Amino acid sequence: MTRKHVPTVEKPLILVVIDEIANLTAYLTDRKVKDRITQALGLLHTQGRAPATAHADALYYLGESYFRSKQYLSARRQFAAIANRASQSPYDSYAGRALSRMVDVCLRTQNYATLDDIMAKLNQLPASDGTGSLPYARGKAYYAKKEYEAAKSALNSVSSSSPYAHQAQYLIGVLLVK
Repeated sequence: MTRKHVPTVEKPLILVVIDEIANLTAYLTDRKVKDRITQALGLLHTQGRAPATAHADALYYLGESYFRSKQYLSARRQFAAIANRASQSPYDSYAGRALSRMVDVCLRTQNYATLDDIMAKLNQLPASDGTGSLPYARGKAYYAKKEYEAAKSALNSVSSSSPYAHQAQYLIGVLLVK
């Protein structure tokens, strides 16, 4: 069942933003407080459903927050949720970035077991997107798999106007030195 809500003065949209969720759920030492927070979050998760755009944004930025705080497995879980919906709008706009971060997780954890799954997801998507994130993700995945010629080819297809152009050129430079 889909819930639809049109905000009005009488029934406004109520958005709950929880900042520092890792601090709330992972770093607390007081067991009673941690259990209460977990219980409250569980209740919040049952109260309505966010629009798909907000959900996609939340998944990506939560994954990015986990990644930057070196909680790589939690980050991978968020990015995988996007990758599993990569052919659907609005998740498709985050697909390349999420898959690229999943490759980063493999590299940072030195666990390459999921690279084939990442490549399979990339192969189900278009060759490129408006941002250049998909060819960049492919190039990085090929690099991680030590398939250097395929990596060069994918990275060379990143447009010079892409926000990923500099990163792609850097990796091409790394490959040329090898």
